[in-house]
Amino acid sequence: MPFALSPGASFDLVFNNFLKTAVMSFVVAASVRGPRDVERLWRSWSISSALCVYRVVVITRFDLGGGGSWRLGHLYYYDANDFCDVSS
Repeated sequence: MPFALSPGASFDLVFNNFLKTAVMSFVVAASVRGPRDVERLWRSWSISSALCVYRVVVITRFDLGGGGSWRLGHLYYYDANDFCDVSS
């Protein structure tokens, strides 16, 4: 941080972002009680990884439109309104 171009931003990055991530990594590691917990963590990681891959494919492969008019209406089996909130 002393040699950073923006010491304030570096301080903010280290103490507000990285430190919280590091602490939560240790909390997750300490929460494992046995093989079943490891399996649950692995499943949740796998599902979130698969969702990230799906998002990348959607963003890179399909036409999203431009500006404020982007819609995901050009997907094969997807309705652009599927992400709307129906609870209200």
